[in-house]
Amino acid sequence: MSDDEEKEFKHKQRQTKQQLYQFIQRDEFNLIIDCINMSISFILIFVYIYSTYEPEPFQNATWAVFNTILHLLLLSEWIFKLYATKNFQSFIMSSESIIAILSLLPYFIIKISTLKLFIEDDDKVNIFANLVCLFRGLEFDRMKKYLDSEVNKQLTSIMITTATLVLCAAGALHFNSLFLETVLHFKFHYFIYFVMTTISTMGYENKFSSAISRVLIIILVLLALTFVPYQTGQLIRHLSSKSYYARLNYKSSQAVPHIVILGTISLNAAENFFKELFHEDHGLAQKHAIILCPQRPDVNLESLIQQPEYSNVIYIQGDPHLDKDLKRCQIEKAKAIIIMCNKQSSDPTAEDSKTILLAIVIKSYLKQHNTTGVKIRFCMQILRQEGKTHYFLSLNKQTKFDQVICIEELKMSLLAKSCLCPGLIAFISNLITSSGNPPNLPQKWLNEYWIGQGFEIYKTLLPNFFRGKSFTQTVLILYKQFQVILFGIEISSPNDYEKNLLNPGDIILPSNPNYRVMGYIICKDKETADEISIYKQSHQDKMNQIKSDGTTRRLLESEETVNIRPRRPTIFQNVKTLFGFSQAEPDQKKGNGAKNENSKNVVLHLKNQRGWVKTDMFDPSQDTLIHPKENEKFDQLEEIDENSDDQQKDIAEMQIKEKFQKDTARNWLQLDFNNNKIEKTSHLTNEKVGLKDVTFKTLQDSILAQNHVILCGLVANLINFILPLRSKYLITYPPIVILNDQEPSEKQWAQICYFPEIYFVKGTAMSQRDLIRANIEQAIRVVILSPKEISTAKFEDDSQDNDQIIQQQQLTKDQEDLLDAKTIFKYRNIIRLKPHIQIVTEFVSPSNIQFLLFDKDYDLMKQYGYNHTPLFASGQIYFSSVMDGLLCQSFYNPALVQVLYQLLVGNIKENEKTGAMLQYQSKGLNQSKDFISEDKDISSNLFQIPVPKAFQNKPFQKLFYHLVKMKQIVPLGLYRLAGATDNKVPYICTNPEPNTILTNKDIVLVLAKEMPQSDSINWGGPLEEMVQQQKQAHNIYKKKESTSSSEDNDLIQINDNNDKEVQRAKQYNNETEQVMKKIQNVIEDVQKLEKESEDFQKKMIDRQNRILARLRDVFKEELLQFQQKRAEVSQNFTYKSSDD
Repeated sequence: MSDDEEKEFKHKQRQTKQQLYQFIQRDEFNLIIDCINMSISFILIFVYIYSTYEPEPFQNATWAVFNTILHLLLLSEWIFKLYATKNFQSFIMSSESIIAILSLLPYFIIKISTLKLFIEDDDKVNIFANLVCLFRGLEFDRMKKYLDSEVNKQLTSIMITTATLVLCAAGALHFNSLFLETVLHFKFHYFIYFVMTTISTMGYENKFSSAISRVLIIILVLLALTFVPYQTGQLIRHLSSKSYYARLNYKSSQAVPHIVILGTISLNAAENFFKELFHEDHGLAQKHAIILCPQRPDVNLESLIQQPEYSNVIYIQGDPHLDKDLKRCQIEKAKAIIIMCNKQSSDPTAEDSKTILLAIVIKSYLKQHNTTGVKIRFCMQILRQEGKTHYFLSLNKQTKFDQVICIEELKMSLLAKSCLCPGLIAFISNLITSSGNPPNLPQKWLNEYWIGQGFEIYKTLLPNFFRGKSFTQTVLILYKQFQVILFGIEISSPNDYEKNLLNPGDIILPSNPNYRVMGYIICKDKETADEISIYKQSHQDKMNQIKSDGTTRRLLESEETVNIRPRRPTIFQNVKTLFGFSQAEPDQKKGNGAKNENSKNVVLHLKNQRGWVKTDMFDPSQDTLIHPKENEKFDQLEEIDENSDDQQKDIAEMQIKEKFQKDTARNWLQLDFNNNKIEKTSHLTNEKVGLKDVTFKTLQDSILAQNHVILCGLVANLINFILPLRSKYLITYPPIVILNDQEPSEKQWAQICYFPEIYFVKGTAMSQRDLIRANIEQAIRVVILSPKEISTAKFEDDSQDNDQIIQQQQLTKDQEDLLDAKTIFKYRNIIRLKPHIQIVTEFVSPSNIQFLLFDKDYDLMKQYGYNHTPLFASGQIYFSSVMDGLLCQSFYNPALVQVLYQLLVGNIKENEKTGAMLQYQSKGLNQSKDFISEDKDISSNLFQIPVPKAFQNKPFQKLFYHLVKMKQIVPLGLYRLAGATDNKVPYICTNPEPNTILTNKDIVLVLAKEMPQSDSINWGGPLEEMVQQQKQAHNIYKKKESTSSSEDNDLIQINDNNDKEVQRAKQYNNETEQVMKKIQNVIEDVQKLEKESEDFQKKMIDRQNRILARLRDVFKEELLQFQQKRAEVSQNFTYKSSDD
């Protein structure tokens, strides 16, 4: 057999064992096998005991054959499980295997050696061969795994073990009395009585004379002394357990799906998550939520889950790292697994490390116990961006269905984007949070805002009716028919390539049925999304769709079961992939190809961590990127696999954690710069900027800080805040002034040292003087970050157990209030200096917003909640609990996280293959392309524009139709300034009612391909209408001209009216060209002025520098002259003193 054939044979053998193992792990199979095993064991035990009374019915060939067949069935089960097991040693040492060996091996050895395999007689050797079947009484211990309570399991185990011990002891003494005792010949039940008496009286009334019988009695007493206290102690421990949750088990049902929630679950996080999970907008189907935590719930969390609306929440106390506790919550049958993190952790790196290791442990458990073949989705929170990168790399291709929410990345991107689009925080928060219908409200602004809160983002299938239509046509049809806003699409090709596009404009939806087109819509409920998926379809098409995909939810669920993956690597092989080195393979083409593909996948996962590039968008067959190799790291892990002992695994996990904490900060940023990702997508300087060069003692009245953003505070990854404010799709960008009491670390500054116009002022927003030094008078936005200073002294006590440490690492209510108190003081300081400035504030606890509210607003908060206050509606407040709602929404809508990344960070203009044949409208023609060319940016970004004058005092729907049809811009909502209605503070209005009257105090939130120019205020005006009419006339003329040239001139008959129309069209064309030339001249003049302004600004800076340099020289000269005069005076004084 050749090497290739041998390898193929071994591979098939491993696959067969894997399939067998998964088959025997199924509950249905185990139930049948257990019932058969216990039935055969009962028959053998009963027959042996009955044969001690009347042996004649069983001393024949028929029973001998039947008895051998029963033993062969039991042996075949043991051999089958031995072959399919993954760990040979652990299976041999298991209680099930030991029982099988003790009861079956002696039987076959004796029967074969005596040549009595099919003979039964009264020979003592034959009787002993049947005697060992009494050990099979322990097989009834299998029934305890079908019990729910730990106490019942322990009681069952005690009864079965005691009964088996009594029967085995009685059988041994009975066997001994038949052949060794000369006096005592009693029935079997007498020996049962004797054994019970011996156990209870510790050997009293011994009537046996033989030494063997007495040795058996001594062994019986020793077993009783060992077994009874141990089992009783276990029972007492379970009974005396104070926690009801530590004894609770969940029994899953196919009719009711359940999810399992792990990690750090605080009161605020649980309340927000469950409120979203069980909201009626997600359907009325029943579902269960299982919480698995090592410690019992605190008083507040316990009272929360005991409320009637959360009756489907079940809390189980247990360690998620232990298989028995994972089995208690039926995690292998869960619909999804949710992992929450401590968002205010004092050690984010350790928190992410703990989350990643927990996910790896659970995935390893599911690999062994998930026999259904259905992929279980992971929805998890990661604090820092490098933690997200390491998670994707550590599991390689096992993250297809995982939703990873990087809290710091999303939070900082949202805060930064809010500086460009005020009100965005409220807009995004409302879209990812379900809301009910508003009550009768006297305030008009609150009613509009509340109605907008009811809209959410849904992903729905676009039916065949829209195939071949442009995206803008689809937007207009859906808005007219359903009053929903289609703002993006996802095109999937037959080879599973996917492309998400936000407002691609005039793109033609593919008419090929092999391409699936999903739409991202803003609508009120799921029923509307389902109606859209079957819009204008025939009855047969509807039945086919329901049969194949079902409703929108079924369609999304079907995505979990496609693309069966190949055999996954072990945990420690993934660890090697995590840090960029691969195991040496034989010099074969197949091995080398696999290694190269693995290297590409590593880089693609890295590039996916920022949401810039979707991994599946790249064709793995093309060498687009190469990952750097580091072959000398972690060589000691090569020989460690899943079958290693616990000590080796603990050592390996410690090495993982140490490596994660040391090197987690540098890889992702270096790779992005090395691949020119940031250079392609952001405004950068030509040279590295030093921190000292941009550190100023004061920027008051400085021309460097004009219309700038002040960032109060620092985070580890500042680049997440800088990127949205330095994206290349921005024509102009605001300067950024960092105000903090400590300078950025070398690592922090290394991330942003190539970005322009970033300055640092040492100080704090708690001091008005420091705010003035940051030139707050000229600032347009202020961003206040929540501090993270939490004392870690209490974590240093080694005597504390893990539960106490975990509980102490979670913020108490007082600590949350302390962090928010600093934020409140900063906010009030800024308001005193500049009352009308836009402030974006981060809060830890939503209840603390009350300290920033007036009396009337406080009443609104008490009556309707914090998210209905003017401060929140204006988009000035960010709560960390928003990420908990997003975590729940990612369970219902897997694509939501990626869509948010595109909205916040912006579209990246690149040459990427989509895998789908996309069509564009260009000069009235449809041109097919299979890729997005570098100069054809078809996806849009988020902007704000004022309401054009032509649409003021007109309904919103007119502006919507005009922007979509004429500008290929999709409006999403309104940011209504003070005085737009009865509001005194701005507020966001998502998808306003079509008849909402627009005012000059409204700002429109739009998705556009390019940043709208300042002339957007004149859109829809007379000049634009005239130009549009002339364009239409020009198109008519061109059409007539092309038609006339294609026909025979002899057949053309043009009447006088047509001649006049053609002449009029020519005249319109000439006038249009003149107007366009004038517009072009104006644009050139404006560009010239901008250039002159920039040159003037540079000259002013140079002049200022020269003046400062001249002043320094003058001061030096004056100081030198003063020192010289002082020296002369001093010398003269010395002379006079000497003369005197």
